[in-house]
Amino acid sequence: MEMESKNAVRFFLGANTARGFYSLYDELADPLSGDTVWYIKGGPGNGKSTFMRRVADAASAAGKTADRFPCSGDPDSLDAIFIREARTAYVDATSPHVREPVLPGASGRYLDLSIFYKPGLEQKASGIHRLFSLYREQYARCYELLRAAELCAPEKTPGLLSNDVLRRVRDAADAAADREMTAGPGFSLRRRFLSALTCQGRVTFWESVGESGQVVAAESEYGLAGVFLRRLLDRSRELGCPAVLCPDPLSPEEPEAVILPASGISFVASCRNRPIPVRVRHRIRLDARMDRQAIRSLAEPARACEELRSGLLREAEAALKRAKGFHDELEALYRPYVDFSGVDRLCEKHMDLYA
Repeated sequence: MEMESKNAVRFFLGANTARGFYSLYDELADPLSGDTVWYIKGGPGNGKSTFMRRVADAASAAGKTADRFPCSGDPDSLDAIFIREARTAYVDATSPHVREPVLPGASGRYLDLSIFYKPGLEQKASGIHRLFSLYREQYARCYELLRAAELCAPEKTPGLLSNDVLRRVRDAADAAADREMTAGPGFSLRRRFLSALTCQGRVTFWESVGESGQVVAAESEYGLAGVFLRRLLDRSRELGCPAVLCPDPLSPEEPEAVILPASGISFVASCRNRPIPVRVRHRIRLDARMDRQAIRSLAEPARACEELRSGLLREAEAALKRAKGFHDELEALYRPYVDFSGVDRLCEKHMDLYA
């Protein structure tokens, strides 16, 4: 069982999107300002996720704050952790988020778990190749479906959003900024995925939104939340308020949430198919800024688009489930050839660093 740190957060650093795999892994830590990063290498079933979980649990048990970043393909697995007090990160630095040290030896080092392979894997090469090929085929299929799903978004309906509507939504964002934001010490931006499209469906770490304090829902069935949130981010920059931008997991150029830690508030996009399950202080109904006649005339094609998108997203999820099945087979193939006692000894040395 994981031991969660008080005030620790969970986000994703990558997402399966209409652009393919979208990575924020280079934003996990800042080696140039003194953060240390351990880059973990190794194959499936090598123990990378368990290694990080044990280190995070040890740090949590010692009263430190260990943020956890699950895998966007399989959220039950960890891809990275960051121990705040030690300013130290551990990251799975293998495909699809291959990472290398920025300052090798100075602020970044390798943890090569492949040194614990036992002889015999070369005899399994053809089976490994077959499973990797099947695994990658399913991800390619997933990304094709997600590209199609993005094209079916209701807000893509021609003629739905006028310049006047967009202006009204930006005005609403300005009013919210004037009401909720306080001038800060200087603007800084971190990007984290709040949600990811996974083999378990869309997974969202709602507790990480609630950590900032109050939650405000930006509600729209027609994509207006993105317009609203982008304007809020512009205002936070103007006022010098630090922000966490959470990109949308399907269309990462669009925001899903803007978190303002200094102001103790989070603004989160919401719609009928994505309700917010945590306590919401206020709801801003953005579609009220639209022309009622436009909504009536375009409601049916927009609804049809939403049905198409939902079906495509279900098929993409099914492809991710098949990919996980092939990955599970790979892990089962590799495990008998891993010296886990050696991995454990190395892990215990790192656990001791944070005791």
